[in-house]
Amino acid sequence: MNRPTLSGSSAAYAQGMGPESGFMPSEPSVVIASLGLPFPLRVETVASPWPALGPCWRDLDRRGRQYDGRVLVHIDGRKFYGYRLVALAANGLGLDGAPGLVAAHLCDRPWCVNGVEHVRFMPPGENTRRGAAPSVVAARTGRCAQGHDEWALRPGDPSRRYCRACSRERDRRRAPRRKKAA
Repeated sequence: MNRPTLSGSSAAYAQGMGPESGFMPSEPSVVIASLGLPFPLRVETVASPWPALGPCWRDLDRRGRQYDGRVLVHIDGRKFYGYRLVALAANGLGLDGAPGLVAAHLCDRPWCVNGVEHVRFMPPGENTRRGAAPSVVAARTGRCAQGHDEWALRPGDPSRRYCRACSRERDRRRAPRRKKAA
């Protein structure tokens, strides 16, 4: 996919004048029309929970949806999420994307297809670290889900950590069951 020729407000987007610079197009259809997407995209704007990112775009065509509401598009026998296709087109990348990088959806709303303002390409590890899974939050804060800060490395697998306090509590709860079984 070649990078489309852009004009007007869309050209400003292509030159890096996205949400970081304060430039916002008045209508998403202006940006979408200039992207040359391999499928039609009609959207409505919805206020984002993070105003600095710009508005979320909800797909109005109700194309293939995943269980969590993500837009799924089939192209040449391959499956793509709508936000990723929009981001690839906005950045002038082909369907294979940027090698070694993933499309990180910053607003974390599954149904949002605003790949222009809400998607950044980053290494997979960085995308994981910005997540909200309990293990990621624990690694980021240095505390387990119960609030303990007694970490240890798992024997035999130094890449995995566990909370000593939670492990002691779990063993204490299991001890009576073990005595009954014996």
